[in-house]
Amino acid sequence: MFSTASAIAAVFGLTGFVVAVVCGLWTAAPAHEALTRALIGMAGCYAIGLFAGRVGEHVASEYVVSYARSRPIPARSSDLDPHGGGAGAAPTLAGGTDASEENSVVVG
Repeated sequence: MFSTASAIAAVFGLTGFVVAVVCGLWTAAPAHEALTRALIGMAGCYAIGLFAGRVGEHVASEYVVSYARSRPIPARSSDLDPHGGGAGAAPTLAGGTDASEENSVVVG
């Protein structure tokens, strides 16, 4: 399966390859030497990117777990109402008016 870490590793590897090829062209190195260095650089950058991607995935998943634990979803709707209105009570707006009255449309 495709993962974020492998995508990051691929981007790191291709970036390393491109940088090495451009540097080889800049210094007027022979083509086989520049491409050999570029392939070695690509492999090294891929390994670094794979490590960085896995660390990033781990950090993100740990954050999501801690975020979900610190903000649990209430089991009942009455847990949402700080005044204890219960599940059958109509929701009220800040001004104390009933929410169903505020959003009703008068036809006539």
